[in-house]
Order: sequence, then C-alpha cells, then structure tokens
Amino acid sequence: MTFFLQEISSRASSFNKVNVIPNCERAMPYVSVGSGTMLTYSSLGQKYGVSAGYWAYDSVGTLVMVTAPHNVMSAQTPVFVGNETFGVSGPPCFGGKVDAVYIGGIRSGFTPTRFVSGWNFNLVSKSYTGLVVGSTVYCKGYVSGCQSETVLDTNYTARYQGTDIIVKDCVLTSAKAEHGDSGGLVAGNGTSSSRYVAGIISGGGMSNGEPRMIYTKAGNIITTLGGSIY
Repeated sequence: MTFFLQEISSRASSFNKVNVIPNCERAMPYVSVGSGTMLTYSSLGQKYGVSAGYWAYDSVGTLVMVTAPHNVMSAQTPVFVGNETFGVSGPPCFGGKVDAVYIGGIRSGFTPTRFVSGWNFNLVSKSYTGLVVGSTVYCKGYVSGCQSETVLDTNYTARYQGTDIIVKDCVLTSAKAEHGDSGGLVAGNGTSSSRYVAGIISGGGMSNGEPRMIYTKAGNIITTLGGSIY
C-alpha cells in the first residue's frame, strides 16, 4: 500500500503547474418548438427564414419537423432555432403537388408539442384534414402570426415567381402571407380546443387584385414524403 501511495504522489507532483480547463460546453435546456417558430438556414451565402409547420414522423418513424423548402433549401442543410442547431434537412420536394421538406436529426433538448400558442388549441395526433371551399383556416406563420380566413379554391395551381416550377392541387385562401411565413401551419375543422393539421403555408400571391395565401395539403405531403402526423 505504501509503495502505491508513493508512486501516486511522485506522478501527481509532476502536474503541479498544469492548469485544468473544465469543459465549457453548456447544457442546453429543453425547449418546445411549436408551429410558427422561426427556422433559419443558409444557402449560397444567403440566410433564409421559414416557419415551423408541424411535427411528424418520417417513413421510418423518426421525429421530424415539416416546413417549406421552395427552390432554395437543399438536402443536409443545417437548420437553426435562434443560434442553436435544431436539425438538418432531408431531401426537399418542390414541385408536383408538394412544397415541403422534413427537418430531421433533431438535436437533443428540442422537444415536440401539439399545442399552438396564439390559437390555444392542440393539434389532433396521427390525423389530418382536407378542407372544402368556404371552410375556415387557422394559419400561423412567424411573420404574420395567427390568421383566421376562408378557403377560396381547393385545386389551385401555384406558379412560383422567378422559376418555371408549378405546384398543383394547392389550396387558395383569403389569408395573406409574408416572406418568412412559408412552412407555417394551416389547421382546420375540429373544435376550438383541438384542430386538425390541414397543411403548410407555401407562399403568397395576388388573385383578382387581392393578396392571397396558398398552402400545400397535408395529405399530399404524407403521400409524397411518407410518414404520419405526430
């Protein structure tokens, strides 16, 4: 025993002038990310902001966030909430009947929620809805916030300015959309405390001289990207 104590003492003495630097990586608190939260990413030297749509599971059951990529976001793009890495984009789908992407690889510390602040309702789990003309939509984008408007057309073709891409089978509403609202939640039907996911905001445009908002249907997103509503 004495030998081992002496050996430890002799070895320890050689470290008297060594400064021990603690691990400064801070533990991230748990943060619930809900519909309408601003998500940011960079592409070709430019920074972009979109809105969180709703939580889902991908085709293998991994938790993901749904948002809109347009023609800018590519696969494996880091996505941030504030200054914190939130996750990474999967293969985007922009064209056909969908403008959507799954953000996966969610960093530990970010937690899902079905509660939609501002509207004070919860999203129905594992289900979505299709809306008819005249239905009320409950939208939430980061820039425009909460809007309650009406469905005008359920088979609308969106033509994206500056591209030759069109997205078919969209829904045209009387709501408005600003830059940064893309990807935000559209919900409908249900009750005042519990509503169904209807889709995500794709963008805004003009119809009959009035600013309008269009959205991609949740059913088309699931059919194209796979998975289910969280």
